[in-house]
Amino acid sequence: MGDHPTFDPKLNCAGEFYLNSLAGNKYENNYGDNLKKFKDIRNSPFVLSSKNINEGVAVVLQACLDNFPASMNEVASDELFARSSFGDIKELIQKEIGNFKTVAKDHIGSHTGKIPNPSVSGPGGLLYDKEIFAKASELSFVSSASINAGQRIGAAGNAAQNRAQRFLCVTFKIDGEAVSVFEDISKKGVIYGALLELGFPVNDLDEISEIISNRFSSSNTEAPGQYSKGLLWPTEDGDIVITPVHAYAMALEMSSRFKARVAAGHNLKNTWIKIGGTKPQNAGLVNNDMGGVHRLLKSAPPKSLSKATRMSFKVGATKTLPFTTIGTSHPVMKTLIATLADPRLNDQLKEKQEKTIKRLVRIVLQPWLEFASLVKEGDQQALRSLENLHPTQRMLLDGKLSEVKPADLAEMLKNVTDHVMGLKHGMGGDSYRDQVKTAAVEIFKEKF
Repeated sequence: MGDHPTFDPKLNCAGEFYLNSLAGNKYENNYGDNLKKFKDIRNSPFVLSSKNINEGVAVVLQACLDNFPASMNEVASDELFARSSFGDIKELIQKEIGNFKTVAKDHIGSHTGKIPNPSVSGPGGLLYDKEIFAKASELSFVSSASINAGQRIGAAGNAAQNRAQRFLCVTFKIDGEAVSVFEDISKKGVIYGALLELGFPVNDLDEISEIISNRFSSSNTEAPGQYSKGLLWPTEDGDIVITPVHAYAMALEMSSRFKARVAAGHNLKNTWIKIGGTKPQNAGLVNNDMGGVHRLLKSAPPKSLSKATRMSFKVGATKTLPFTTIGTSHPVMKTLIATLADPRLNDQLKEKQEKTIKRLVRIVLQPWLEFASLVKEGDQQALRSLENLHPTQRMLLDGKLSEVKPADLAEMLKNVTDHVMGLKHGMGGDSYRDQVKTAAVEIFKEKF
């Protein structure tokens, strides 16, 4: 076979493409069309024997780094085959060394902050945190951590580096074991060794290995790039930014499993969205290879009859009934803060304060009042959830205030008072504390 690696790729039922470095006829194997199959990330992992790693890696390097004609014919296929020697592969590597470093530093990841602007600096690809993934994989919902994905790595960044992106995203299956090129280089494994054999300069490859290792060690502090999409979420301590992330494993698995189910004759209700318009490559490598089309199953979140019913279900799941927490932007809090700041000490102001405090306490106890109403109406979900609460809470919510022990009632009132006094209104001192407790007692007597 000389120094031209040839192969016979075939698609098996598991959706895996095989790399076979045994000698074969370039015309019969249709070199050009077969080579293109190893350019598409959706066909990963590429199955390879440990006896032929260098040849298999060379094939995928050419698929990722070489130029492909607009249309494939016998002449074009012959030209690609003529450029498949290990010497030619070394030249392809040399041209992309700078891009390999850029991609390793900023583009490659398991997720992207949807969808980064490809023209700005900063990481477009984000790496999952292994500890978080381990915990997420144990949860009951489907996520990129819980599925057995054949491909987890993708890239988001400037499409000018898409060739280097492609190779660093590849996953091989070597003797039955999944091997990510990206992770293997960081560990200086078998792919790292093959790249050295194929002419990748050791100093440059070691630099890339260190870049990737550093990214893995700092994955939990890695920030998305400038202009990544972010969601501002208000909290009591100020706004925080949540970056919705796009998981490559989920996108690829959904696409491949959908195709497999349809091919098997299943009729799946689905819809789809297209990202990137006429230039899907601008939204990342995975998006490009999927043509920008993302299949979605038709579904809707479960609906409850009312807010109270949803709360009742939550009580059953969490085995607790919380008090309402009110921020400083709430109208009642604004009124209370204003009266506390008013230097006047007349009867009218005191009366206004007392009424505002009573309104505040009632709002804090609103979940309790709504839940007690459901129990009184005989709501089955509420009655089931009631059994999960503390005995004192059960008696109170079941309208049996008179049967609650004084010490338990005092503890309950203390919890309400502590919660109200802990809100950010600036109210302090025993006098205000007594007003809060008195308001709570009145509500308890009236409603429970």
